[in-house]
Amino acid sequence: MKETKNQNNTQHLIAPKELELLSALKSINKPAMSDLIKSTGMSHATVQRKIKELRESYRMTIKFYRTGRERGGKGYYAIENWGVFDEKSFEDINQKQSPG
Repeated sequence: MKETKNQNNTQHLIAPKELELLSALKSINKPAMSDLIKSTGMSHATVQRKIKELRESYRMTIKFYRTGRERGGKGYYAIENWGVFDEKSFEDINQKQSPG
């Protein structure tokens, strides 16, 4: 588990898979479900479950924007609100873990 801090400097633990998904959501421009699956190696169902957990457990607002008219059509995900996490702290953690 990795620790992140929120705006009040409170620490929160986050599982590696959730951290990997957050990294993909943050770094990929307009990530579709297929992008998240490819980037994380998770199944479609696991990505959906992890997004739900991030919304419920960490009070994040992760929205899906539909680009097609039909239900179940194409679209992308976007983090609208980081909930208990501080976006800047998350970026700092990701930079420290990046190779090079």
